[in-house]
Amino acid sequence: MIRKALVVASICAVSIAFAHKIRVDFDHNANFGRYKTYCVAQGATGGSPLPAFPNPIVNARIGSYIEEALAAKGLKRAPTQNDLRVTYRMEVIEHPEYITYSDGFGPTWGWGYGPGWGYSPVWASGFTNTTVQMYYQGVLVVDIVDVKTNKLVFEGTSAQMVSSKPEKNNQKLAKAVNEVFSRYPPR
Repeated sequence: MIRKALVVASICAVSIAFAHKIRVDFDHNANFGRYKTYCVAQGATGGSPLPAFPNPIVNARIGSYIEEALAAKGLKRAPTQNDLRVTYRMEVIEHPEYITYSDGFGPTWGWGYGPGWGYSPVWASGFTNTTVQMYYQGVLVVDIVDVKTNKLVFEGTSAQMVSSKPEKNNQKLAKAVNEVFSRYPPR
């Protein structure tokens, strides 16, 4: 029973670590009402431990998701004479997850079947196996710079797990961009 509770608790803890996180910050002195036009460019990439993610196709999709979100906000794309320069970058971070299995034999601490609880002096051949499973967290960073002052006026980040399925990653990226831009312009 205790093992089942520990497994459930560890699953809950791991699922919290895999949660989708959005963060935005902005220049409180910026007048967002005066921005009408923008251009989008891919920023510098930090590299990725995954050879196939992000790739040029994914980067192009991110750019189109950003353009759709900005158009929905009423801004117009302008290759020259623009008010805002929107850059984005996608970074993938590798995280190890250590999973330990045991056959349950050997000395233990905790609740017992005997009187009270504490150290159980049972010795037997116990085996413990620890495996390392890597998971990947994708971090999308969107920076919006005022072209006239060359100052950052808005930054949005979205962090979530990278899937092994490209179609899931596309859905996650579209959702990430929409959630970042749901907070633009800041209120």
